[in-house]
Amino acid sequence: IVVDGVIPTSGIVNDGIGEDIQFSGDETKLLFNWTGFDDASSSGIKRYFVALGTTPGGTEIEDFEDVGNVLNHTFTDLTLTQGSTYYGAVKAEDKAGNVSLASVTNGVTVDIYAGPPSITTISPDVTNVLDLNALSTINIGFSEPIGSLNLDVTSAVNTVNFSYELTSQNLAISMLSSLASRDELSFTINNLKDLAGITAADQTITYNTATLADFNQDSNVDGGDLSSFVVAWNGDDFTKELGPSTGTVPNLILSPDNKYDLEDVMGFTRMWHWSRKNNVSGKLLANFGEDINFTQEGSIIQIDWQEGATVGQFEFMYEPEFIRINDKKRPNKENLELVYLDTVRGLNTFAYANISNEKYLNKLFISKVKGKISRPVNLNYQFYGSEGQLISQGRKAIMLKAIPEAFTLHQNYPNPFNPVTTINYDLPKQSYVNLYIYDILGREVANLVGQVMPPGYQSVVWNTNNNLGISVSAGIYFYQIQTKEFIKTKKMVILK
Repeated sequence: IVVDGVIPTSGIVNDGIGEDIQFSGDETKLLFNWTGFDDASSSGIKRYFVALGTTPGGTEIEDFEDVGNVLNHTFTDLTLTQGSTYYGAVKAEDKAGNVSLASVTNGVTVDIYAGPPSITTISPDVTNVLDLNALSTINIGFSEPIGSLNLDVTSAVNTVNFSYELTSQNLAISMLSSLASRDELSFTINNLKDLAGITAADQTITYNTATLADFNQDSNVDGGDLSSFVVAWNGDDFTKELGPSTGTVPNLILSPDNKYDLEDVMGFTRMWHWSRKNNVSGKLLANFGEDINFTQEGSIIQIDWQEGATVGQFEFMYEPEFIRINDKKRPNKENLELVYLDTVRGLNTFAYANISNEKYLNKLFISKVKGKISRPVNLNYQFYGSEGQLISQGRKAIMLKAIPEAFTLHQNYPNPFNPVTTINYDLPKQSYVNLYIYDILGREVANLVGQVMPPGYQSVVWNTNNNLGISVSAGIYFYQIQTKEFIKTKKMVILK
């Protein structure tokens, strides 16, 4: 008979089958092993009791049960919770019935997702721009349920008011105030932890906001956007409001008021001019629809307005050191007309919208060519219909003729002369021209022109012959130009 009144010495209990683990990827079973329980000086270890709880030493999941004289045990058929921590407890009983104090694990957390959490989905896609006329909501999906996170939203130009809601594996971020045009928003997620407490690296998601008035999102406010604006205006579609707005171009902040008025017009005008200034246009437009019809008369270029068009845009590309092009204004206070003159790059743009009963029939532009040589101009044109549809577009090459600004009669050269001299004269418009030669007594000697002449820098040569083809004698003569609007006389000398 062995007298044993001493309880066994408690040992160490580990989570897992070998070395102690912190996480388990199984929601139905947990494994434990133990060492160091000792009763060698007494009757010896007979068996072990194992329990499982949600608190250290607790038995909330499994009460102590006899597992025999073994050094590990697996609890099976469990229903464990993702992210929860569980604790195993072990007691040893010796052969005399003495039971040791319980030894408890340091806890194992159920985490069926390997590694730290990560972002799996972002909606809308970061390649999209955030709308200005509607309060945006951004949804971020994660690879596993999230325990906690911190969110910071920053703007390049504006303070952003926002709220967010975290539900399991989704983060919904709501914008609570209007966004600035052409802004960059950074959404920084830090201290992102899953239910097991594993922390992910900080992550930043960046969005660009829409460009105000760029309705087709091509980064260019142009005639197509003007057409969309006019359609919305005429249809009371307030999703395309452009005013009132605050801030500086292009980072304007909208405060829509559910009406269209001058503030909306100003919003479009400011962004259109900004786009013209900052976007290098002049791109080649593929021909579409009816070909443009235009005519030139002197310094005036007339472009026929296409039937059914509500909006037209014309972009002239030219050599700025030689050419000037401007709009020939006509009284029209109701329609929307936009002009941007870039005389440095040689890129002038004109946009017009029919928003009244006074419809366009044609548009006139004034050209000015420096010097006497014709110069090329390329014209990009676009016409849009009442529903915002593109009716036609394309590019036309125009050769601008140098047209003088006023009627002028120049001194003949050479002077005195024998036997030939040249007389130059300038016509700013098409005219019937007589260029008479008179002798010193005022008698007509010859008429060197006597016909309709086109506008331009004109020249005629006189070889001293009179109207009968006979060479006149030396002496002083006068030459006079006569048009409906201009008469001028100069003197010349013939030497023999």
